[in-house]
Amino acid sequence: MCPRPVVRRIVAMRKDGRKLQSIADELNRDEIPTAAGKPEWKRPHVHRILGTAVASALRDELTSTEDTSVSGGELFSGDRGCQAA
Repeated sequence: MCPRPVVRRIVAMRKDGRKLQSIADELNRDEIPTAAGKPEWKRPHVHRILGTAVASALRDELTSTEDTSVSGGELFSGDRGCQAA
């Protein structure tokens, strides 16, 4: 399961128009593991996360607010990856 801050970060980047591979590349640069605990994100991983109910709820939340910044403190506080619970 991917932590909500990571999903929110992915959703915000996608909402900002980022391509799936660009999102994966950034998560890799920041050394954030995938939901399966793997060290490398690929485009299908990002696509899968964007298809979850959590991502859908966060899309609705981001649509109703003006702050979609992916560099805000909320997105990165305790944000150490999508390690399986």
